[in-house]
Amino acid sequence: MPTTNTLLTVLEDWKTVLGEKVELGDQYAGQDLWPVTAEDGARYFLKRLGPWRNLPLADEARILRHLARQGVRVAEFLPTDRVTLYAGEVEESFILIPRLASDHFNAAELVSLEEKIGGALAELHLALARYPWPANSYAEQLRESLEEELMLPPDIAEGFARRRGSMIAALADLPTQLIHGDLTPENVRSRQEHCLAASCPTTTRCWPTRSRRRAGTWRTLRRLLPRFGRVSSDSPHMTDYIRRSEATRHV
Repeated sequence: MPTTNTLLTVLEDWKTVLGEKVELGDQYAGQDLWPVTAEDGARYFLKRLGPWRNLPLADEARILRHLARQGVRVAEFLPTDRVTLYAGEVEESFILIPRLASDHFNAAELVSLEEKIGGALAELHLALARYPWPANSYAEQLRESLEEELMLPPDIAEGFARRRGSMIAALADLPTQLIHGDLTPENVRSRQEHCLAASCPTTTRCWPTRSRRRAGTWRTLRRLLPRFGRVSSDSPHMTDYIRRSEATRHV
């Protein structure tokens, strides 16, 4: 684990942003994440990049830039004074990101906000669907998985065997797109409109998939989306999205 002196040395790569007098806070429990306060009082996070990454750093930076241009509140990487995305060595690299304001939610409160969280997540997925370049990441191959032998309880295996062909066919023409891959209760961090599903304070985790993770029916999605000004359930993009999803509801 890096020492305080090592971390302060790393932070010198952002001296233009942070200034001369930098305050380094205690490491977050269980995370390679340290709060940083700049000389002007601005707050950031220094994040150590581990060996396992969702996708290459350049792709992650491009996705965050794209989301920011789409109006999604994300913590973009701050380039170093050497015009690089990270500081340190490749095997021991760090990024600096702004610390976005966040709110605390209790479990009961999250239940009451399910529809708003779902709407914010739908907006995020629409923004990700407009990402113009390959993400160079892995994909969840649901169709290929269904074609393999699955270990299922006998009572489920019989029903699955009857439906396997129709399930595979329903998934065959679905497009692959980036999704938010880590929507857990602790990652709902903001009460701002259109920001309820943000995965702050670190970075967005996105990967391409053919699945559509959902917490309700697509009928609910039709009713919910018009409440958010930038999303219309009657738009050609969303109509096709819902039509395809309804075709695979039994999956």
